Amino acid sequence: MTSDDAMEQYEQEPQPEQKIMQKMIYDYLVHSCFSETAAAFGSACQLINNDMEVDLSSQDPTSSLEPRKIMSTMIRNGEIKEAVAFCNENFPGLLGNKTPESNEINFILTCQQFIEYARNDASKALMYAQTELGVFSSINPKYNDTLQDIIALIAYPDPASSPMSHYLSQDRRESVAISFNNYIICNHC
Repeated sequence: MTSDDAMEQYEQEPQPEQKIMQKMIYDYLVHSCFSETAAAFGSACQLINNDMEVDLSSQDPTSSLEPRKIMSTMIRNGEIKEAVAFCNENFPGLLGNKTPESNEINFILTCQQFIEYARNDASKALMYAQTELGVFSSINPKYNDTLQDIIALIAYPDPASSPMSHYLSQDRRESVAISFNNYIICNHC
């Protein structure tokens, strides 16, 4: 059997898993906010029509794709307040429902906002810690270790060279963006 014969036989075999795999790839692209790639892939695989309309009233991840993408970009750029405001504007009440999941994502976002302040302005970070971070120690004692770690950032003249510098990394922002994206998908879609 030649390679051409093998290829011809392969192409004639039914591929029932192909659509399932394509749908999984498409779902990953939508989940990860790769809107242009998701649209192109979905269209090429005939999973969607060529006009990928985003219907904000629908309850699937594509309905929130563009707002999630915008918020993820904001977080990756260190614009936490802006991302929270954008979330509140596009998904009213999502961050304020006081569930354990909501408390957790609010904690993550509040910590990241503190970290962004610590990166640039220790006095602003200190004021923010006093007004915003302290609330979380009474919500759940499990937050205390993280609070101690991030507050330590302002004790150093150069937080980027401190033992807690990993909180200032782009990987940390990426992790926060992923957590926030997942929270929106799980609680909105």
